[in-house]
Amino acid sequence: MTVIELKHPVPSDLSKLLDWENDLDNSEHTDFPAFFSKEQLSEFLSSTHDLLLNNQIRYMITHKEERIGCIDLFEYDLVNSRAGVGVFIEKKWRNKGFAYAALNKLKHLASTDFLLNQLYATIYSSNSSSLKLFKSSGFEINGTRQQWVRKQEQFEDVHFLQCFL
Repeated sequence: MTVIELKHPVPSDLSKLLDWENDLDNSEHTDFPAFFSKEQLSEFLSSTHDLLLNNQIRYMITHKEERIGCIDLFEYDLVNSRAGVGVFIEKKWRNKGFAYAALNKLKHLASTDFLLNQLYATIYSSNSSSLKLFKSSGFEINGTRQQWVRKQEQFEDVHFLQCFL
C-alpha cells in the first residue's frame, strides 16, 4: 500500500513549485502552459488556500515528508457541486501508485469536506498513463472533444472524464 499525505503548500515549497511549474516537459499535457515567477509563486504560497474563496485548492502530495507532487481541485462550482481535478507526480516517483493514492484521498476530501457530487478531468488522448490512472480511480470517459488542442502541425483529441462521488 502506498502511503501519502495531502498537505497545504507552504513557503518552503517554493523551489519545488518553481521547478515543476516551469519545466517544459511538464507542460506537455496542458492547454495553456504558463510559466511563473518566483514572486508569483511566493504570493500564491502566502495566500489563503480555500476552495470556497478561490474556486481552486492545491495540495502537496507527500511521501515520508518529501514533496513528490501536487493535486488540485479547480473550477470549483458551488451551485452544481463539482470541480475539476489535476494531478502531477515528479518523474522519479511515477508508476509507484502515488497518483492513485492521492486521487483517491482527494475524492474522499471532495466528498466529505467539500460535499461535492462529482469531479471531472480533461485528458489528452495521447496521455495513456493519465487515462489509465483516472479510469482505475472510478472516472469514466463520457465525451471526446475532437481535434481540441493544437500540437504543432496537428490537432489532438481531449477526453472528458467524470467521477460521481
